[in-house]
Amino acid sequence: MAKFKQAFLYYRARTQTVIGVALLAIIAAVSVFHFFLFNTEMDKLRERIVQNDETYTEIKWKMIDATLRDADFLADITAKNTSEHIVADIEKQYPDKEVLRSELEQSKELTPQFAEILVSNIENRFLYNIDNYDNSLIVMNRERIIADMDPSTSDLGRDTSNSDRDKEYNPILYKKAMDAIIRQHDSSRLIFYEPVANSNHNHVIINEMKLSALRNVYIKEGLEGLSSYVFLAPYYITNKGDIFGTPDYNNKGFTNNHKFIIIQRFNIVDIMQSAHPGLLDSIDKERDAIDRDIQNQMGFKAITYLATLGINIFALFCVIFFLSSTHRKNRCPRLEPFSEREQ
Repeated sequence: MAKFKQAFLYYRARTQTVIGVALLAIIAAVSVFHFFLFNTEMDKLRERIVQNDETYTEIKWKMIDATLRDADFLADITAKNTSEHIVADIEKQYPDKEVLRSELEQSKELTPQFAEILVSNIENRFLYNIDNYDNSLIVMNRERIIADMDPSTSDLGRDTSNSDRDKEYNPILYKKAMDAIIRQHDSSRLIFYEPVANSNHNHVIINEMKLSALRNVYIKEGLEGLSSYVFLAPYYITNKGDIFGTPDYNNKGFTNNHKFIIIQRFNIVDIMQSAHPGLLDSIDKERDAIDRDIQNQMGFKAITYLATLGINIFALFCVIFFLSSTHRKNRCPRLEPFSEREQ
């Protein structure tokens, strides 16, 4: 009976050891599974935050894009109306237009009568009633600005020739804007340039007059990244020639006519703040609310994972304690001398 009892205890100890090892393996597998599951869920939630931010950034850009196109349309109308008023005043002041032609050809300096016509039509006229130079009207010809409301004229400069282009903050973009205006490129195309440095020291300098380039600036820098750009909406007196009937082109190329270009300037950041105050901030608040909800989910999952990990660690110590206790109580009888087992 003693041998049977000792054999029973021995095999029971072995069975308990196998069970203990199996439990250890199960706990380890469950812990690894929970670890990978937790990381997978957290990655998905982080991705949701990124996607949420990208979605709301795109929503804001679409609002800016729509406002930009509306402003450009309104600027075109303003430039056109101002041009019509200038033409009407010229015809009233100069019944014989040859007198004006003679004045323009004798000197680059405008006569007081003609200067008064231009200034009276552009002063105190601002797009969306935003009273600053970035949203004002200017008048130019192919060579220079002949009337504006900026005393320093430090922006486009009096001369639009190559010598002044290097003075601009972004001369490449300036050149493309001037070429688009002077050569009367596609009227549906947005024309803009960057006369001053942006407040962001890491501001991206773009050399393409494309909406996609502006979008990239906005994605990287936000609305402040667009604050240094000025948009230009030109209207021509006249579309294919000048007010005296001289065409823009002949068989030798550009003619030396007296084409006047009325330009409505505007700044999209000023317009967003004036026409849609608080709109982008409200969109940001909605985005932040969703982000907080996702972050709360992440926090809950982290607490759940830590609780599960704690339970697994506790179970691990219990199994180890069980195995240690089993081995102390059930020593292998084959290790004892036979004579001792007989006693």
